[in-house]
Amino acid sequence: GMAVAAAAGHPMADGFPGRVEIRWSAFPPHVKSSMANDLERGKPIEVAWLSGRMHQLGMKLGVATPGHSAVFRALHLHAAGTNARIPISE
Repeated sequence: GMAVAAAAGHPMADGFPGRVEIRWSAFPPHVKSSMANDLERGKPIEVAWLSGRMHQLGMKLGVATPGHSAVFRALHLHAAGTNARIPISE
C-alpha cells in the first residue's frame, strides 16, 4: 500500500514504514483482520473495496501488489458469487 501511495503522489513520512512494521509485529499471533473474522462467520466481505482497490491502483500505477492481488483473486469469486469473473487486467 505504501508503494502505491507514493506512486500516486502521496509518499509516507520518513520512518513511517518502520513504525508500522513495529506496530504490526507487536500484535499477538491470534489477532485477525475484520475481513478474516467476517469470512469465518459467513458474513459479507469487503475484498473489492480493500485488497481489490489496491490491486486495481497497483495495476494502474505500475506498482506490484502481490499480497493484495493474491487476496483479491482468491476471495473475489467467493464474495461475488460463482458467476463472477476475476479481473486480471484493465
